[in-house]
Amino acid sequence: MYYIAIAEGQTEGPFSLEVLENYFTQKKINAKTMVFQEGGQEWEEFEKVLAKYHKKIVPKSKVSEEQNTDVNLTLGNWFFLIGRVVAVCGLIGFFVCIAQKLIGLAVACLLSGFFSLMFFLWMGKIYDRIAECVLLLKNMQNNNQ
Repeated sequence: MYYIAIAEGQTEGPFSLEVLENYFTQKKINAKTMVFQEGGQEWEEFEKVLAKYHKKIVPKSKVSEEQNTDVNLTLGNWFFLIGRVVAVCGLIGFFVCIAQKLIGLAVACLLSGFFSLMFFLWMGKIYDRIAECVLLLKNMQNNNQ
């Protein structure tokens, strides 16, 4: 059972960890909310308590966590890299067209490079969110087993 700090020395509780997780999902508490476990020695942030609890339930090897993180970072960074390359190509096209006095085509190259950059940055963020959701769903599945 856990107690939460609400304001200037006031506490509420006791709550089970499941209730606190629901409060967190409902945004009644946040990751930095201070929590005290009955029989514990000190107050801790909710995110640390939750991390300890989930480590006990779903032990993972450090090697597999590092591999998953590296793969996710590598795949997510490809979107950013492609966006930058396309933007640079748009700039090169812009300057080449300006040198040839093709103003309309120069503007088209510049705009296509800019919008391509924005598209790939957006796709990178979407990929990151999907990867987080997959990880969350895997953790939920492991907790239910």
